Amino acid sequence: MGKIDQALSIIDQEGTGSGLDWYTAEFLRIRGDVYAAAGDAVLAQEIYDTSLSIADAQGALSRRLRTARSLSRLLFQLGRRADALECLEGTLQRFSEGFQTRDFSKREGAD
Repeated sequence: MGKIDQALSIIDQEGTGSGLDWYTAEFLRIRGDVYAAAGDAVLAQEIYDTSLSIADAQGALSRRLRTARSLSRLLFQLGRRADALECLEGTLQRFSEGFQTRDFSKREGAD
């Protein structure tokens, strides 16, 4: 089993049927990160989009921010800089507080 398959297996084991529905958006973000690292940008973007939808439905802004950061990073790497900026700005504009939290102030390269 390759490292990508192993990572996906762990994510699936931890996220499926665990009673942690609140963390579904986060599990999906991580799954998207794995696919992005494996070079499957199309599938990664689909997973990120699902994660964003779930985070929105749950009202989970910090999880939305983490996914938006991952999606923006992917879009930037694909040369879609305007889309990357729009995705991240759209999420950041939703915040009215919490600007000192780790998720909000996290800088590129600190992942």
